[in-house]
Amino acid sequence: MLILVAAALGMSGYDFYHSLHPKIVEKVVTKTVEKPVPIPCPEATPETKPTRPKAPSSANQQQSGKSNVQTGSITQGCGSIQQGGTENKANVNCGPPPLVLTIASIDTPGTAFVPKDGFIKTEITIVPNQEVTAPFTIALEFDNPISEIGHTVKNLGAQMGGGPYTVGTHARETVSTSIGPSHPLVVVVFSLQTVKLVAAPKIDF
Repeated sequence: MLILVAAALGMSGYDFYHSLHPKIVEKVVTKTVEKPVPIPCPEATPETKPTRPKAPSSANQQQSGKSNVQTGSITQGCGSIQQGGTENKANVNCGPPPLVLTIASIDTPGTAFVPKDGFIKTEITIVPNQEVTAPFTIALEFDNPISEIGHTVKNLGAQMGGGPYTVGTHARETVSTSIGPSHPLVVVVFSLQTVKLVAAPKIDF
């Protein structure tokens, strides 16, 4: 009986001791932690702008002054625009050159036309600097009146006939055949007196 009581007391003491000093059990817990791996972003390719070609510099032009005046030779073609400065003036003529009539010869008498009895025959060769398209009127101013007027074109086989004409000192003759530097106009006049031109010939269309 005493043994049982002693055993019971012993067990009670053991339990009381463990209640004051509990047994600590360490348990290893493995935890997987996912670490994000940074992914580099692709670098943006810088946009390449086209290179503007540089205008060639002219050694004959200079800029100076507050008005940025350009000096030196300036060449402009048809449709070009004048730029810069107040004294940078340029006249660009893109049209055909002006018509110029040159008197190549005045023959009294000549050989292109048959003479007429009682009249003085004068042949005037007129050469243009460019082609003149017919029909047109040749105007001639004389110091003395003429009685008849006619014409022909050199170096041409077939020619058109004439048209209205005027005699006197202010002579007019209609030309129906085109003329040019290689086929000039020959005007013949018949007069009672020797005549000479007092003004340059003119062409009217």
